[in-house]
Amino acid sequence: MPDAADSSSCLCSCRPGRQSLRRLPRPDDFGCLENFQAETILYEWDRVEVLLSQEDQSRFDSIYELADDVRLHGYYGGVRLVKATIKVFVEYCRREGVALHDRNFAIRYTSNIPRQVGLAGSSAIIVATLRALMEFYGIEIPREVQPSLVLSVETGELGITAGLQDRVIQVYGGVVMMDFSRERTRCVQGYECGHYSRWMPRAFRRFTWPIRPTPASRPRSSTIAFASDSTLVTRRWCRP
Repeated sequence: MPDAADSSSCLCSCRPGRQSLRRLPRPDDFGCLENFQAETILYEWDRVEVLLSQEDQSRFDSIYELADDVRLHGYYGGVRLVKATIKVFVEYCRREGVALHDRNFAIRYTSNIPRQVGLAGSSAIIVATLRALMEFYGIEIPREVQPSLVLSVETGELGITAGLQDRVIQVYGGVVMMDFSRERTRCVQGYECGHYSRWMPRAFRRFTWPIRPTPASRPRSSTIAFASDSTLVTRRWCRP
């Protein structure tokens, strides 16, 4: 971390997990869980350095600790998400003719979003990283483009099966109406973008959903659809 005198140079970007009121994934799913979040911290440094977080440790006190770490966090940490986001950000700026300053940075992420339970923890890390990069370089990427840019990190760079829905809600926040009809979808800066609008009915302000994170017994890919979890949320919301 930088010295106290340099603390003003630190940038912190946070994005929450999300949950939906209907089955996953659908364009009309919406919601977020703000008590769980991914945080990216970026500060000026003498070289570009991606720091390991607790989820990316490779040194353990025993073989049992290693096994427990894999059970909790799976085989892939978040460093690959951060590195892929940086690569796509650089390529975006090159394509758009945006010049970046030559100052370097160190970056790290933390996340308390439960893993492998369908709360979009990976895309939260990517969105938080993208926001930190935008602030550090003073670059403004159109909001409607950001979800598609994030999606390209996951599908294009990392081969993760995903859709726009989670990325839209984490970029816009709150409750978002998403229209992916052909009539409303358009191409912006080479990215296909739907029509998104914030929506906050009065009833939603009173809606809360308690979650007790339980580690998966076996690490699973984020491509799995957790329909049963969404059904529980829907049932809770529709209950008189």
